[in-house]
Amino acid sequence: MVNNKILNQVKTVSEEFLEKLTISGKCEVTNIDNLIKINITSSDAALLIGKNGETLLSLHYLLVNILYSKLKFDEDTRLLVDVENYRESQKEKLAYLIEKTIESVIKTGRAEVLLPMTSYERKQTHLIISQNNKVETESIGEEPNRRVIVRLKK
Repeated sequence: MVNNKILNQVKTVSEEFLEKLTISGKCEVTNIDNLIKINITSSDAALLIGKNGETLLSLHYLLVNILYSKLKFDEDTRLLVDVENYRESQKEKLAYLIEKTIESVIKTGRAEVLLPMTSYERKQTHLIISQNNKVETESIGEEPNRRVIVRLKK
């Protein structure tokens, strides 16, 4: 169970990390079911997110490693770093794209290849589509151009 003391420590360490990057910003730290979400608000949000969220992925990696090395968490505690709720908006866009792709593949019977995605986006795509009994997915290509194919199940 995550207590308020841990949440305050996460906020402090996260904001100190931003200061060391010379980025002005504030961190809102929330906890739902042992997922600690650190949402950064900053006038430098675009810089922190980067092209297609690539800088955000690096920021997440660095900050999570710092937090795990400095603080003690329960084994089942997970950390997620976001900037201006970018990940949440991308998740909604991805869900919409997947829904439309499933409809199209079922309607036309033709497979569709989606644009290159991050590993996180591909994982989400595979999970969402696995819940549909009419279509299946496969990842193809090499990073950073790895894509998902959506096709009718055989």
